[in-house]
Amino acid sequence: MDQFTVDIFIDEIKRQSLYALMSYNEMVNVLNDTKGDRSIFWYYTSSFLSATANVSKLLGGNKEGTIYNQRKTIRDYFNLENDDLMIHVREVRNAFDHYDSRIDEWAENVPQRIYITNAIASKEDIEVQGMSTDNYMRFFNPKTGILSVLTSEMDIYKAAKELEYLYKFKPE
Repeated sequence: MDQFTVDIFIDEIKRQSLYALMSYNEMVNVLNDTKGDRSIFWYYTSSFLSATANVSKLLGGNKEGTIYNQRKTIRDYFNLENDDLMIHVREVRNAFDHYDSRIDEWAENVPQRIYITNAIASKEDIEVQGMSTDNYMRFFNPKTGILSVLTSEMDIYKAAKELEYLYKFKPE
């Protein structure tokens, strides 16, 4: 990959990281505003996940295939020796993108017809006796930073730190 193309990738990674961080900051603002409408949190979460997915793809995505190998120069620029990043976790992002199939999956596999979604709390705070955790569709625990859809989880706080690293990175 020539240097001009590498520079474009680096610029786009920083731009998408900024977009994700802007959404993350709004997520935090919503959580801190105890009197505001918390439903907007999920809008910013969706934006955060979308920009995060773009960063992951620009870095080469998962550790398989030709594209991953072609983007080694990009990862080297950011000194990413260990590429086991939270931003590469796809299950939660895919669940947001394909929410319709998650509803179908839930309807077919969960015998209890209890549906909890868009909750911002600890799962222990919302307990129904005998209810399986399979009933929690979209859920965010602000104490731990864990965002979950059904049984898929992602640590939003860790992902935000990784994105901040990429956005602020300057080579020595």
